[in-house]
Amino acid sequence: MARFTQIIQNTLIRVLAFVSVGIKNTFGLVGNAFNAFSRLLGLNKPGYFLDSEEAKSIKKSSEKQSTETQPDTTPNISTSERRRPSSKMDYYIKMASEIQNK
Repeated sequence: MARFTQIIQNTLIRVLAFVSVGIKNTFGLVGNAFNAFSRLLGLNKPGYFLDSEEAKSIKKSSEKQSTETQPDTTPNISTSERRRPSSKMDYYIKMASEIQNK
């Protein structure tokens, strides 16, 4: 009886795989049809929802003119002043120097 259920399970798996491939191909054809219609109607152009070229050039030129360099006012803080010395790190530094000396 176990052999019979295994045959039924394998048959159902193969039938489902075949049907899923068929459905995938069907949806692929439908998708290709929609893509063809969108190309015919001009809906897939990259600039479809963007501004015209004149508006872009005006925006770009105004952005370039208003750009000025600001002096850097952030103070330079070295990392050694901010950190506390770690005894754990001293142990590892000492061990590394001993290995290097050998």
